[in-house]
Amino acid sequence: MAREQLSHGKAEGGLGFRELEAFNLALLAKQFWRIMHADESLVFQVFKTHYFPDINMMNVELGHRPSFTWWSLWGAKWVINLGARWLVGDGLSPNI
Repeated sequence: MAREQLSHGKAEGGLGFRELEAFNLALLAKQFWRIMHADESLVFQVFKTHYFPDINMMNVELGHRPSFTWWSLWGAKWVINLGARWLVGDGLSPNI
């Protein structure tokens, strides 16, 4: 069976496999998001100390000789940028 057909659903004549690259990217972006919002966690503190001591996690550059873990998480940052939105307060009554 052709590689392109492997990810098609069984009803469509494929084998129903997930697109592994997209699935991996989604999981990495989810971990990046969790780490970014858990600023009290040990993982966040270690990454902040080593990779972004003076800057926001979303604005950091990759840096020189990053760990494989940081390189992988940083590579999924664009997925979050693609779907992230600003929420003004509760969204109902912005304080201007």
